[in-house]
Order: sequence, then structure tokens, then C-alpha cells
Amino acid sequence: MDYSGYASNLSDKTRFYIERNGDPDQKLNYALKAYSKGLLGEAPDELVGSDEKKALYNHAYEDGVNVRQAREQEAKHE
Repeated sequence: MDYSGYASNLSDKTRFYIERNGDPDQKLNYALKAYSKGLLGEAPDELVGSDEKKALYNHAYEDGVNVRQAREQEAKHE
């Protein structure tokens, strides 16, 4: 799996869910959408589907939030 660009910021937990059962490319796209929402500070989507899909979404969303918060902290210290 190629984790370059935005995908390089996905945590090991998120990558674990991407690489589990199913189509990893489709799951990576899903994760990047969730990551983008977190990065932009948008509210998470209301989730339906399996617990595994929800876990992937939540981990990726949190990754985006964490990157956004780290950037905001850096900006305050400059």
C-alpha cells in the first residue's frame, strides 16, 4: 500500500483497518475522506454500516483532527 501525500499522516491504527479484509484501495479512499473532514475541522459524518467501517472512519477522522491541532499549536508558537 502506498501511503504518500495525505495518507502519510494516517496512524498505524487507521492503516491496520485499511489493510484488513476487503479492498484496501477503496478503504484508503474512504479513510482519506474522513481524514480530510477532521483536518478541515468539519463535523464527522453520521455513520451507518459495520463496526469495522465505523472504526476506520473514526480513526482516520481523529488522525485529521490531530494533524490540524498540531498545526494550530505550531502556528501559535511562531
